[in-house]
Amino acid sequence: MKTLNIRQIRYWAFINLLLLTMELANAQCDPTCFETANIAFGSGAGNPTNATGIGVTSVGSAAGTANTSGILNVFFGANSGLSNSTGSNNSFLGADAGQHITTGSANICFGKSAGPTMDSSSVSNRLYIDIEETNAPLIYGEFDNDFVRINGTFEVTAGLTNPSSVYLKERFSPVDLT
Repeated sequence: MKTLNIRQIRYWAFINLLLLTMELANAQCDPTCFETANIAFGSGAGNPTNATGIGVTSVGSAAGTANTSGILNVFFGANSGLSNSTGSNNSFLGADAGQHITTGSANICFGKSAGPTMDSSSVSNRLYIDIEETNAPLIYGEFDNDFVRINGTFEVTAGLTNPSSVYLKERFSPVDLT
């Protein structure tokens, strides 16, 4: 194991700070962005006119650029949350994830381009897991309705069991197979 001396530690700390400063300089967030607990990393990330949005994390080129008043959003990936202006409590993870949601809140879009198509820009309380924009993703959910849909073949490789005993049941009736 190599040991660093204090000069080497200072050098690497300076290089890391310099790289971070250069990356922040490429982000669109101005100093007031950081006063409202917003974070932007990446070329064009964040919105310099985000007047009332707080707790917004934008990581990736052009991530969260339209956010003006949405709060507590996470945009992680190039162009993620690209059109989100007022929606809050969204988590968009993956390049282009949630790019068409403009005003919807409490959504999770996971995967490259995951999220609804342009005609569903105000959806709320939805889950989209896929690698393309679609209104029928591989995994779709509605948090407000406790609903989950698998749009594909769902295979369970382990055995399923439901232990039961005829001795513990009452009132049997025959099944009509006709």
